[in-house]
Amino acid sequence: MKILFKITFKKVIPDKFLENILEAFEANLQHSAYKEIKRDGENKLIVTGKYSSFRPKNNIPGNLWYGFSQGAEIYVADNNIAYYSLDYTVGIITSICSGIALFVLIPLIFQLSLSWSYLFYFIPIFFTVDLLYLAIRILSHRSLFVNTVKYGKGYIGRLDWDRIIKEKSLNELKTIANNGIIVRSEVREMAKKEIEQRKKK
Repeated sequence: MKILFKITFKKVIPDKFLENILEAFEANLQHSAYKEIKRDGENKLIVTGKYSSFRPKNNIPGNLWYGFSQGAEIYVADNNIAYYSLDYTVGIITSICSGIALFVLIPLIFQLSLSWSYLFYFIPIFFTVDLLYLAIRILSHRSLFVNTVKYGKGYIGRLDWDRIIKEKSLNELKTIANNGIIVRSEVREMAKKEIEQRKKK
């Protein structure tokens, strides 16, 4: 599919993460449901996204690719600046198709007439929701990019997971450790270690 819509983020890489920044991106993207990551030379990663799925659990709000992007390119320039070039053409196409479908289905389901008043209400509401959706998906990619450059490998969010895990009950820890809720694998491992530590006490 031809790239029609693309946005690029850039940020200076701290010296302590410069040598292994691409490895950090590979590690932090492990939980983003991508299709493939491959190296293109020493300073570039090409990420291919899975942009469709029939498994509901894969279409969670935090997913970076499904229904939104067919891929991204991450590369490091000679001036130690990291670039994250995101293709969101699929997101635009998905939004247009869903808009057309809703425009036709809503009158059929609720027995409404396709009048100018319906059009007057539908267009601004749909575009507001649609722009918000696209903004959230783009900001999710930007957040991963910025925090990987800032914190390196193993970034698991802004929450203080060390404190959160220690405050959880044993049953809550077991739920986290056994995939009962959607968290990153690092958090799941922290829960397992906490369970083992409590058993030793």
